[in-house]
Amino acid sequence: MKKTCTFFGLVMVLILITGVAFSSPVLAGSVLKKTYHLTFATQMPLGHLVSRAGDLIVKRAAELSAGKIKIKHYAAGTLFKDKEIPEAVMSGGCSMGIATSSRWAGHAPANHFWELPFLFSNKKQVESVADAVIPIIDKELESKGGKLLGFVYYGDADAIGNTKRPVYRPGDLSGLKLRSFSALLSKGLEATGAAPVVMSSAEVYTAIQRGTIDGGCSGSTTFVVRKWMEVLRYITVVHGMICYPALPFTLGINKNVWDRMEPAARKIMMQVAKEAWRYSSDEVLNETAKAIKTLKAQPNLKVNEITFGSKEWKEWRDVMFESSKIKFLEIGGDKAPEILKIVKKYE
Repeated sequence: MKKTCTFFGLVMVLILITGVAFSSPVLAGSVLKKTYHLTFATQMPLGHLVSRAGDLIVKRAAELSAGKIKIKHYAAGTLFKDKEIPEAVMSGGCSMGIATSSRWAGHAPANHFWELPFLFSNKKQVESVADAVIPIIDKELESKGGKLLGFVYYGDADAIGNTKRPVYRPGDLSGLKLRSFSALLSKGLEATGAAPVVMSSAEVYTAIQRGTIDGGCSGSTTFVVRKWMEVLRYITVVHGMICYPALPFTLGINKNVWDRMEPAARKIMMQVAKEAWRYSSDEVLNETAKAIKTLKAQPNLKVNEITFGSKEWKEWRDVMFESSKIKFLEIGGDKAPEILKIVKKYE
């Protein structure tokens, strides 16, 4: 009886040791045969949710690989500007990067859909669609030299700021020269009578200050972290204008870098991408709320909010949506109709 108990005890110890070995990040990482040095470019200032999600990717990749996946994160556009990041990733100028969906759409046209005004109605829909479109966007990127790792939330992209006058209805934008961040938003702004100019968010503060433009469109967090709020007088937040309640940015890696990684390393990279997506999902709504609160506290600003689904909101949607949708079907490639069906499926 004593021998049986002893044998049983040894078996249980071995099971516990084996379980720890397979669950431990350090021991799991030790199966990697190579060490990888990756460069990682992102665009948002330090402290922004996108930059923090990037830092999490670096930290978790190191932990899960026992230090064998070493990622150098160049945040705040220090390596490449936002418009340069996708091309840099695809060409090998850097290993991986996060940028706006429209910037990646230069290589994966279907990815334009994220910035189609008034397309989404809830967060569950956004995340279900994100899962569903990964094979489509990934295939487009792979044909051009990239690999889709996933998405990271940026925040709302619903704020319109200007130096000239309060904005309540779409027609109030008429004649204003406004910074836009995508072809689809530009089309919607044109429908209001505004004159959109696509430019990097890093260039907007100076452009407003010099009077080159009258204002710009972006997320509430950008108005805060890039300090646009200092040079504006009026801000209107049209909740749900772009990807309600929050817009994902796209996370990609160079295909040659990916192909050279052993399967265990690829598994780690996909895992950390999922963790960054979950982290940003948990944080994004609070980040937006804090940003809007900060904007409202500025003595130089008058902030107006258009409630999602309200009569005023429907007027904005009716003016902007259809022309932007037509533009998406024009520039979104042969997968554009399929993408719209997927979005519709998860309403």
